Amino acid sequence: MRRMLLIVCGFCLLAIIVYRIDPFFMTKKSLSSSLGPKEVVEKFYAYEQAGDFGSSWELFHPLMKEKFNKQQYIQARARVFLEDFGVETFEVRIGELVEESSWRMSPLSPVLTDTQKAPVLLVYHSIFGDLQIRQDVYVALDEENSDYRILWAYSQQK
Repeated sequence: MRRMLLIVCGFCLLAIIVYRIDPFFMTKKSLSSSLGPKEVVEKFYAYEQAGDFGSSWELFHPLMKEKFNKQQYIQARARVFLEDFGVETFEVRIGELVEESSWRMSPLSPVLTDTQKAPVLLVYHSIFGDLQIRQDVYVALDEENSDYRILWAYSQQK
């Protein structure tokens, strides 16, 4: 009985140690695996192509997350592209990133410095034939976690 109690206590102690150490490793891992601006754009659209709109939303800059909550984004993307357009596949062509020293997401948004712009061409294979959408995608540092994040430009505040 005593031996069983020691084994249980040992497992509990090990669990506590792993629980306390794990956040340290997770933090180090996320910092060391930070993606550059182009890789963030590539990853964003890889998630979009897979229909994993929740993961692509996670790559949004906080300003974008203010525009769309996660559930709203997932539902809108799935409805418009998958249901309305009948898209099963689409191609993504990402151009060269260009630095933007001072940029705003919309007229009332704060100015972001050190932003990069990537021209993106999306070719959707839909029930209406092949559709092309050209959109400039912006990448800026999220100062909260020092990772690059995705933004879109809006000419009007909505």
